[in-house]
Amino acid sequence: MAIDISKIKTSREVEKTLQTLSPFEIKNELIHLADESALKSTAITLNAGRGNPNWIATVPREAFFLFGQFALEECRNVFEEQGIMAGIVQNKNGVASRFETNL
Repeated sequence: MAIDISKIKTSREVEKTLQTLSPFEIKNELIHLADESALKSTAITLNAGRGNPNWIATVPREAFFLFGQFALEECRNVFEEQGIMAGIVQNKNGVASRFETNL
């Protein structure tokens, strides 16, 4: 659904105030405005703002976990090379190619 930005009217003062708010404060203000609007309307407002908003973002999560698995494997290699549990990878040369190989 496209928003017609020509209908959005705000003053510089309001813009400056909004810039000082955190995303959570803005969310709360939008919920408050929706609740006020709902009192004047017969339409029902659904508040789906609870929980983790990124729960469905599977691609970035898979990439994050894949990278984490690679990092663990690199640390395990330090264990094999130096006889310690895990450590910081000293051999940074070729790290990109090792990552691509593990994909």
